[in-house]
Amino acid sequence: MILYGSETGNAENVAKGFQMELVSRGIKAKCMAMNDYDLEELPDEETVYLIVATCGQGELPANCKYFYQELFA
Repeated sequence: MILYGSETGNAENVAKGFQMELVSRGIKAKCMAMNDYDLEELPDEETVYLIVATCGQGELPANCKYFYQELFA
């Protein structure tokens, strides 16, 4: 599972490129924004990659804030 947090699309592009690379090597890989992922499924994942860009003054992108808050709650 590849989860990304991206405000302008840079981290999303890196995550999708990484997914394509894994798939080209015969490795199953899914890719989605962190906030779209159901955290209850996290313990069932064998491997999880998090790719996050910062925005503004080092702030988290909007599409990963909920995931981050729930993960560390």
